[in-house]
Amino acid sequence: MTTTQNQPSDDPENLRPSTLLPFDPADLVSMRVKPAQFARMCKVSKQAVSVWIREGKITLGPDGLLDPVVASRQVFERTDPGRLRARVFKNAVAPYGELQARVRELESQLAEMNAIRHLYMHQDEIWARGEAFLAALAFGFDDLASAQLNEALDEALDDLWSRHFLRQTEESFSTEDEK
Repeated sequence: MTTTQNQPSDDPENLRPSTLLPFDPADLVSMRVKPAQFARMCKVSKQAVSVWIREGKITLGPDGLLDPVVASRQVFERTDPGRLRARVFKNAVAPYGELQARVRELESQLAEMNAIRHLYMHQDEIWARGEAFLAALAFGFDDLASAQLNEALDEALDDLWSRHFLRQTEESFSTEDEK
């Protein structure tokens, strides 16, 4: 006589380890090391790793051990590349500062392109801005003539263009002058 209660079920739901275990079994496969061992792997002092742990740059597991792959990633993500002195990490993040500068530059270009795209999508706004610029030219003709005599016509036209077509404010003029 056999009982069906002790036999394993073929139901896939019952075969998944995540339903049976309170942790992910993949964590068991990863290597776990003591902070001192991680320090030796990175060729830094044990005190340096202790500081990283204390400052929250590296998190220990509940067993007091850490996964070197995860810890390395945390060091990269949570440390300023310019302040990272560990040779192992320093060589890996050397181009990181250059990449950050490039990202800032590309984000600035993207913002400019979005502004231009906005104008292309809103032809009526371009028309209104052009009309405002032409009105400013007509209204400020005497000022432009005196600027021509003072050899400052280009600056005066740039100022009118910025104020009436680009709709820049006094604040944006002061920040551009400071650059």
